[in-house]
Amino acid sequence: MHRVGPAALLGASVSLFTALMLMLLAIPLYLHSLENFEIVMSDVSSLPKVDSRRVEQVLISTDAQMTVLAARLGELQGRLTRLESIGQQVGELAGFEPEVLGFDQPVAVGGPVANDSTLELPELLSELRAYAARLDDRTVRFELLDQAVLAGQAEAQGFPSGKPTSGGLLSSAYGYRTHPISGRRQFHRGVDLAGVAGDSVETVASGVVTWSGDRNGYGNLVEVDHRNGYVTR
Repeated sequence: MHRVGPAALLGASVSLFTALMLMLLAIPLYLHSLENFEIVMSDVSSLPKVDSRRVEQVLISTDAQMTVLAARLGELQGRLTRLESIGQQVGELAGFEPEVLGFDQPVAVGGPVANDSTLELPELLSELRAYAARLDDRTVRFELLDQAVLAGQAEAQGFPSGKPTSGGLLSSAYGYRTHPISGRRQFHRGVDLAGVAGDSVETVASGVVTWSGDRNGYGNLVEVDHRNGYVTR
C-alpha cells in the first residue's frame, strides 16, 4: 500500500475543512430565503380575492425560487457526501479506524432532498435544517481530523529519517564495531557518514541546536536534539 506523507495528509485535511466551511457559510442565506418565502406566503393568504392575479404571480415566482433552492440544496448534499467519503479515506490513511471517524454514520435527522417538483415549503425548510445539522456534525469531525493529522505531522517532523547530505558514504553502522581511535570492540549507538570538506549538511528532522562549535574528538560540530532520545551530530 502506498504510504502517504504527513504533509500530504495535512494538505488534504485542510482542503476538506476549508470546503466544508464554505458550504457552511451558504446555509444562513438559504434559511433566510426560505423563511422570507414563509412570510410572503403568509402575506399572500391575507390578500383579498380581487388581487388574484397578483397572488398568482407571487406564487409562480416563489415556486420557481423554491425549485432553484431545492436543486442547490440537493447539489450541496451530494458534495457533502463526496467530502465525507474523502474524509473517511484521509482518516484511514492517517491510521484511524473507520468507526472512530464516523463519516459514514448518518446524523439522526432528516434525509436527502426528494427529487419532486411538488416539494412544499415546510418540507424544504425541514430538509435544509437537517442538512445544516449534518454539516455542523461533519465540521466538528473534520476539525478533529485536521488537529490529529497536524499532531501526527509534528511528531513525524521530530523523527530523524533520510540522510543529512546528498553525498557521503556510510563509514560506521549502528551496532558493534572496532573503535577507530581506541581499537577496542565497542557498541556504536549511531550511524556515521563520511563526506568531504565543503559538503552541505542539513538536519534530518526538526529539533533544537544544543551545540555549535569545536568539540574534542569531533572538530567542528553542530548537535541537534530531536527529542525522544534522538540526537544528530
